[in-house]
Amino acid sequence: MFQSVKINQQHFPRMRYRCPSCSEIHQGFPALAYGLPDAIFALSAEEREDRAIISSDLCILDDTRYFIRCVLVVPVNGYEEKFEYGPWVEVAAEDFGRYSVWFNLGASPGWNTIKGQLANALPGNEHTTLGLDCRMVLPEEDDLRPTVEVTDAGHALYNEQAHGMAIMRATELISNLKGFVLIVD
Repeated sequence: MFQSVKINQQHFPRMRYRCPSCSEIHQGFPALAYGLPDAIFALSAEEREDRAIISSDLCILDDTRYFIRCVLVVPVNGYEEKFEYGPWVEVAAEDFGRYSVWFNLGASPGWNTIKGQLANALPGNEHTTLGLDCRMVLPEEDDLRPTVEVTDAGHALYNEQAHGMAIMRATELISNLKGFVLIVD
């Protein structure tokens, strides 16, 4: 019923997927994105209403914790397409304030990186990524999300970001996404 796909040095099968939102087929790998930081997601709907300010790209919890939505890119060995996570990064209040001015007004902040910690536990990691030290890199264009670079050299995600992940790992991560159909040919 299913045809096996052989992977060798000369031919890597192309990756495409059917999106559950639009039902169209897209080239590459679907992103593993998070709608909220884990700390806000864990709250009940009533608690979120009382304690959090939430937009699609910025969140504040209890007026003491500040989060920015980002993109964490990991190369997939043998593929031009990259695997992307869509995590939130927790940053200091001052950095959040400066970033939100840049984000909302397009005014140059005068800097291009922010230190922070990942605010989501990404799946498939032996050690949690929640609270993992990272650096946000602001994009040149103001309509793109910042990218994330893991800075903890002792974490496996740092190694994957630097050296790539195996195709088997990418497909295992995608298999956890509900509604996505991966097409390998």
